[in-house]
Amino acid sequence: MVVSERPPRWVPWACVAGVVLLSVLFFGVACSTSWARIAVLNTVEPYGLAVHQQLLFNFADSGTWFQTIHRGYVDSWAWSGHRAATLPVVGLIYGLAPSPFFLTAIAIAAVTAGVVPASGLGWQALKHPAGMLLGAVLYLGCPAVLGLALQDYQDLVFALPLLLCTLWAMRARAWWLVAIGALAGCLPREECIPLVIAAAAVSFDPRWERRWVRWGRNLAIAVAVAAAYTALLALVFPVGEHGYDVPVGNAFGGFLDPNQRLELFGLQSLGSFYGLMWAPLGFAGLLAPLSALPGVALLLLHMTVPWGLGVDRVWGGHAHHVAPMVPFFVCAAVLGAARLLQLARHPRLGAAGRVLPWVLVAVGLGWGAVFDLGWAQRSNLVIRPLPAYPDLWHPAWQLVGALPDSAVPIVPLEVSLVVSERPRSYTFSESLLDKAPQHGLAAGTHLIVHRDNTVVVDWGMAMPGAAVIGEAEPYLLIGWTPGVADPTVARWGRQPPEPLKTVVYRVEGPDGLPPGVHPPESQPQLPVLPVEPPP
Repeated sequence: MVVSERPPRWVPWACVAGVVLLSVLFFGVACSTSWARIAVLNTVEPYGLAVHQQLLFNFADSGTWFQTIHRGYVDSWAWSGHRAATLPVVGLIYGLAPSPFFLTAIAIAAVTAGVVPASGLGWQALKHPAGMLLGAVLYLGCPAVLGLALQDYQDLVFALPLLLCTLWAMRARAWWLVAIGALAGCLPREECIPLVIAAAAVSFDPRWERRWVRWGRNLAIAVAVAAAYTALLALVFPVGEHGYDVPVGNAFGGFLDPNQRLELFGLQSLGSFYGLMWAPLGFAGLLAPLSALPGVALLLLHMTVPWGLGVDRVWGGHAHHVAPMVPFFVCAAVLGAARLLQLARHPRLGAAGRVLPWVLVAVGLGWGAVFDLGWAQRSNLVIRPLPAYPDLWHPAWQLVGALPDSAVPIVPLEVSLVVSERPRSYTFSESLLDKAPQHGLAAGTHLIVHRDNTVVVDWGMAMPGAAVIGEAEPYLLIGWTPGVADPTVARWGRQPPEPLKTVVYRVEGPDGLPPGVHPPESQPQLPVLPVEPPP
């Protein structure tokens, strides 16, 4: 692989075209897979996507943050106690075309945009336009990157592209680019703020002129930006006003507690889950270990979180908490691969130095393609070059399509996503009893329910003027006279005599599992804690 001092003018443009092509393919596969999951209501975290969508819909529609689709939680821009500055920005964009498909496309587009700083890192490291392709291949070809793009909508996922921007900016000459990169890394969530300082600390490059001066400058700028941003958060949204448990943050607190015993619960998932963060070519990061150190530290902290306490260690589950650590592994892989290619063309290798880099590129691309295609098939991804809607849909979409815009539907929890694109909607087993306990079904105008859920069907049919106005097997759409009181509430009181159960219906594909839906993954059994008998 001959890297000339001055490549022809067409080389940079050809590299840019290659990066754009790879990004389009990545975006198409991610959107097609995500939309296939949404269509059959079998996403990673359906209630989380529904809550985010209703929050963003109301912000885009009225400028206020509130939701009724899920019980509890703090209905503010820092939803559930998280301080996510990206949320209002996404809300403004989401208002252009409100739908869960567009919301997930926004998140996927943000993850895809991470190819820009990854390409920039490659160009910086290789000192040649071909470095852009190197960065793009290592970033977009990393299974963990695509896995994070498919985590429905989660504000923490924005840490992947934004912290990668921070890592790229820390190697820029201009101080203002360093400041912008530091600010970008703070935006996703509060736990990303110390990582901005960590990104500056590991940005030391021995090839810099006056290397210690630039490293000290970057570290000082990162500390100043992080401190200013933290002070602003404390002023606008005090920490003590609304709290929220951050699993990795709690693990860090336990690490500092000398009386608490730490255990690496996630060690048994090292190959099946954590390994995808540096697959298939991340081993090149061994040549740039300094850049990976913050990611390694976060990975160990993540491993100490016990099973069932807010984190999953399967890529088809609740795995967005690893988003802040992946940028460091990607950065290390890009820098390490660039160093490997430069070593392979060392003058001392003579004629072999003109051939060996091309051999490494061919082997790397071949192995990466085989690994990624095999992983995509095992993960049941929808391989399409452009975003496309699926052919298989959950029947609840048909019933919701017949409702007027002014309707306030009440639905089972598992279909909450189909009605979250509205100012108000409820789930009869959760949010209705929490958000409107004295109103019952009178808080809404329509009810969607599985026909086998006879208790709830009878509840709906007891409303004055109730009638079945639509059917889409196995669901019924029941409507009643608007504004009437719920006679059942007077008999039940604030709560029903028994918990309201839902009858879950899953759409099946031609071969059982619908296209795009991640196959079920098994996690180790949770440890059973001994319970002492009462005295």
